[in-house]
Amino acid sequence: MLEMFDLADAFCRAQRLLSLARNAEQRRLQQWLLNEFINQTAGQPPTPWTTAQTTVAANSHVS
Repeated sequence: MLEMFDLADAFCRAQRLLSLARNAEQRRLQQWLLNEFINQTAGQPPTPWTTAQTTVAANSHVS
């Protein structure tokens, strides 16, 4: 599903959709939200958005 949203962003950047592409924070929020849905339906405890932001930001700088 995330790949579909990334593809839609590419279409937006190419001016093929009448919409703006998500910015980096919006993409992280959407990724967190979808992951929370999957994880919580599997019985895992919720992760606060503030924790998720820190984790994603730390991982985005790793090569």
